[in-house]
Amino acid sequence: MEVHGRQPGDLQPIRERFLRDQDLLQEANRERIRRARESMAEIAADRRERVYDARLPDRDVLDLSSAERALDARADEARSHKIDELKRAHAEGTLGTPERIAQAAERILSGESGE
Repeated sequence: MEVHGRQPGDLQPIRERFLRDQDLLQEANRERIRRARESMAEIAADRRERVYDARLPDRDVLDLSSAERALDARADEARSHKIDELKRAHAEGTLGTPERIAQAAERILSGESGE
């Protein structure tokens, strides 16, 4: 009887082709996984953005007139002046005197704002 085909010692080309096919399959799978992860990351980011936007109410807009801006500027100026005054008192060591502490305590207890 005559046997046709490859002989047992001739398996190396088959093994090499099998390993090459396995490498190609693994690379294709890795690429699909990478694309799926990117897609899932995009979907998750989009979902987070939609949830965040849904939690935020529509933002209100406030338009100030020139008179209101002038009042605001004066208030900022008065605030800056008061801060400078407190800095000087602190530097001079007169900010935390017993008299000032007593005066502040009286204001607090009487409900005065001290402004």
